[in-house]
Amino acid sequence: MPYHVPLGRSGWSLWRDAALRGTGFPARRILEICDDELAAAADACDEAVPATGERYSRAYLAAAARLSAAVRHLATDPRFREAVTWQNPALLGGCLDRLAAGEPRNVRGRGHELTVVSYLQRYCLKNDTIGFFGPVGWALVAGADPATAPDPASAPDPAKAPDPAAAPGSAVPGLSPAPGPALLRRRTTYFEGWALDVLAEVLGARPDVWPWLRPRRLPTTVLTGWLLRLPLRKPVKLSAAEVRVLPQCDGGRAVLDIAGDPPDPALVAALLRLCELGAIRIDLHGVDGTWPERDLARRIDTIADPQVRARTRAPLDELMAGRDAVAAAGGDPERLAAASATLAGAFERITEHGAARDPGRSYAARTLVYEDTVRDVDVRIGQRITERLAGPLGAVLDSVVWLANTVGCGFEARARALLDRSGGELPLANLLNRVLPDLRQLSRRSVECDLVDEATAGLQTRWRRVLGLTRRCSTGRGTTSTAPPSPRASPSSSPPGRRAGRAPDGTPRT
Repeated sequence: MPYHVPLGRSGWSLWRDAALRGTGFPARRILEICDDELAAAADACDEAVPATGERYSRAYLAAAARLSAAVRHLATDPRFREAVTWQNPALLGGCLDRLAAGEPRNVRGRGHELTVVSYLQRYCLKNDTIGFFGPVGWALVAGADPATAPDPASAPDPAKAPDPAAAPGSAVPGLSPAPGPALLRRRTTYFEGWALDVLAEVLGARPDVWPWLRPRRLPTTVLTGWLLRLPLRKPVKLSAAEVRVLPQCDGGRAVLDIAGDPPDPALVAALLRLCELGAIRIDLHGVDGTWPERDLARRIDTIADPQVRARTRAPLDELMAGRDAVAAAGGDPERLAAASATLAGAFERITEHGAARDPGRSYAARTLVYEDTVRDVDVRIGQRITERLAGPLGAVLDSVVWLANTVGCGFEARARALLDRSGGELPLANLLNRVLPDLRQLSRRSVECDLVDEATAGLQTRWRRVLGLTRRCSTGRGTTSTAPPSPRASPSSSPPGRRAGRAPDGTPRT
C-alpha cells in the first residue's frame, strides 16, 4: 500500500495516516451554561420602551441564578473534577469545593464561576491533545470512498458503555467513523521533563554520587592545540591538566576513572574548570524524551558502587511508584486527587523543590505528570472528501511553499552577505547568532521582522487577488466548486528546500 494519497489534481499528496483531534467532552454540554431566555430578553430590549429594560433586568437575575446552579452542578461532576485534577489540582479546594458548597456570588464567587466556565469551554469546544478531555485519534486517508456511516454528534462517556444520550448525526459522504464502546482506547501517564531534570540535578549533587558521574564533552566544544573554542566567546587557553582531561570526557568514563582513586586534586580542578567554562557536563541529566525516568535510571545504573547506586535509585523508584499510582487512579477523581497529592509530597520532600512549576502562570507542563490518551475510534476519509479539498487546500499549500521559500531565501541572503563580509569564513554559531535575532521574533505574538512582514504582506496581497477582495474588505464568501488560482508565484515556486519549511501533513509535488 502506498504511503501517500493524491490530493485530487492539485499536484499534492497526503499521508495516509492523519491525526484526528477532538474534544473529550460532548459539545452539547456547553449549553448547560447558555441561557436562551436571557438572550431573547436582550434582543427585545429597547431603550425607548422602559418596560423592555425592566423585563431584561428580571431575566438577567433569573439567568444569573440558573448559571450559578449549573456551575455548582459542574463543580460536583466527577468527569469535570477529574479533568481539572489533571490540569490544576489546586482548583479543587480553592474553587470547585467552594462553589459546590454554595459560595456567595460576590466578586470572588463570580470569579470562580468564570474559571469553571472557561474550563468547560475548553473541554467541550477546544481541540486539545491532552488527557481524556483531549484524546488523540487516528484516521486513514483512503484512495477510495469507504462505506458511509453516521458521524456521532458528541463524544461518548469514558465508561465501558457508550453515552446513552449521544445521538447519531447525519451521514457525511466519504467519511466513515467507527467509534468503539468507550471514549478511550488507551491512556498513559508520563513524567514532565522538568520534574526529572530537577531530580537529576539533586541526585547528581550528592557527594557520594559525584565520583561516579560520567563527564561528557559538549558538541560545540573545539580544542585546537592549547586553545578551547566555544560559541560566541573568545578562545580560552587551557592548562596541561585540562588539555589532558578534556579528551577523556566521552561519557563512558566516570570521574573516578579520569581523576584517579584517590583523586588527583589537579585533575579534579581541571574537570571543575572545564565544567565552569561550559566545555563539559558532569551530571545525571539525560536527553529529552517521552520516558525521561528510563534514561535517568540507566545513568544511575552505571554507578559501580552497589550501595551508592541503591541509595541514588531509591528516590527515583519512589517517584515512579507514585506516578504509577496516579495512572491507576484515572477515572476516579477522588483517588486521583489523593494519589497526585502523595506524589507531589514525595517530590517536594526528595528535591526540596515545588511540585508545580511557576504556579499562577498559564502554560503547559506545570505539574509533575500528564496523561496522554488515544480515542477509541477508527475513521476512514475517502476520495469524495479529498477531491472537494483539493482546490482550496492545494491553493493553501501552494501559498505555504511561496511563503516558506520567500522567507527562507531572504534569511539565506542575509547569511551569505554576512559570510562574504567576513572573508568567507565565520564560525557557524557566530553566523547564526547574527541572523537569528530576527527569527526569534517569530515565537512572539507580534512578529517584528521586516523580512517576515514583507513576505506576509506579499502573501496577503496574492490571496486578496485570488479571492477578489478589496483592501478595505476583511471578509469574503466563495465556493469550492472550482479550484481557485494559485497564489504562489515565481521566483519562489519550487518545493521548499528547507526541512522546517515543509507542511507537516502534505508532501510537495515531485
